Amino acid sequence: MNTQKRVNERIAKVALKNQKVDLAKIQDLIFSAKTAKATIEKAVEFLKEADPLVQAASNRLNDYNTWLDGTLKEFSIVNQDAKDLGVKPSEIQGYKEAEDFLSKAKQLKGTYDGLIKMIKSNR
Repeated sequence: MNTQKRVNERIAKVALKNQKVDLAKIQDLIFSAKTAKATIEKAVEFLKEADPLVQAASNRLNDYNTWLDGTLKEFSIVNQDAKDLGVKPSEIQGYKEAEDFLSKAKQLKGTYDGLIKMIKSNR
């Protein structure tokens, strides 16, 4: 009987230890869940604050692209008019400066288009 009593006590102690371990795991899980929830809430709050800025940036980039497209059309018209008149476009005063500016503007357009895609994909 004495052996059985000791075995029962040992079993009870092992069961109690397992319960303590399980309880600690659950407490860790609850802590992790609460931390994740708080982190997500902060991220959502940040996104809410950032959204107007992102929208304003997107609008400005769209405005830039609209302006550039119109300017490129005007540039094409000037080239065609010069050709119709038998004049080299490079002989027109300010043409070279405009051409250089538009070359840089086209490069920026590629960058801005990439930004717009990134902004829209993250919405």
